[in-house]
Order: sequence, then C-alpha cells, then structure tokens
Amino acid sequence: MSRRTLIAAALLALAALPTAQAAIRCTDFLGFPDNAPLPEKFKLAKFKFQDRSGGWAPFVNVFSDIIGQPVHGMQFDPRGLRITLPGPSLTVELRIGAFAGAGVPIEALDAAGGVQDVLILPSDNIMHTATLTAVSAPITMVQVKGGANEGVVNGVCAMR
Repeated sequence: MSRRTLIAAALLALAALPTAQAAIRCTDFLGFPDNAPLPEKFKLAKFKFQDRSGGWAPFVNVFSDIIGQPVHGMQFDPRGLRITLPGPSLTVELRIGAFAGAGVPIEALDAAGGVQDVLILPSDNIMHTATLTAVSAPITMVQVKGGANEGVVNGVCAMR
C-alpha cells in the first residue's frame, strides 16, 4: 500500500470517528455524592429523568452489591421511573439493580407509546446490564416500575 493510500485511509477513519461517537450517548451519577437528593424531574446529559407518580424524591446511593460490584446511582421510588432519551434509539442499555421486593419490569417505549421491548429484572441484590432493543420503531423512553424503594440505576446509554 502506498504512503498516499495509507494516509487517505487514516484520514477517512479519523473523519468517521465523531459520527460513531455521536451515535452513543450515555450518562451516570458518578458526579454526585452519596445521599445527594435529586429532583423528581431533571435532565442529565440530555436524558430526562422523572419520578413516575409522586412519592419520595430520588437520591444518589453509593454502596456495593452482594457480589462486591460498585453501586453509585439513583435510587428511585417504588412507583418507578421514566427516562426520556436524548433522541430516538435502536438500543438502550441500563446499569440497574433491584434490592428488595419482586422483580422490576423495564419497558422500552416508542414515540407513540408502543412497547418495543420488555424485560423483568430480578430482585437479587446484584447490578445488571439490561439491554432493550427496538423491534418496529425507535425507542424514545424507558419506563421502570417497582423496586420496593430499593431500585437503583447506575447509568444509561442510548445507541442510535
């Protein structure tokens, strides 16, 4: 391969990087100290978080799960949580755990409110990576229900 071809290929690869990086958006709660109160509605890195239906306000909780994984996330009310994504996404990944009660249903919704994917997170005192995938339309919101006062979201990523 000639030097000119190699340079052209490298420039092409570099030009593609910002597009690839812009296709994934993530946020987490690492910038907040333990027990920091959070409002019932707030934005974080263009993600909108909303307590589902009143109750006590969410807060940041820092501890380790039953197998020693670090937990540094938003603990939410048992009514659940809505997370509006920064844009339509084909896949959403949550780092989430349930530490009391029954399993926690997680739904991926499209712009019309249609359910694109559902999974049930076990209440097993372990942080999990939950991946939700669009089936027929892009995901615009994720809805988490339950948690028995001990559901925690460490972070969320949306992939276009």
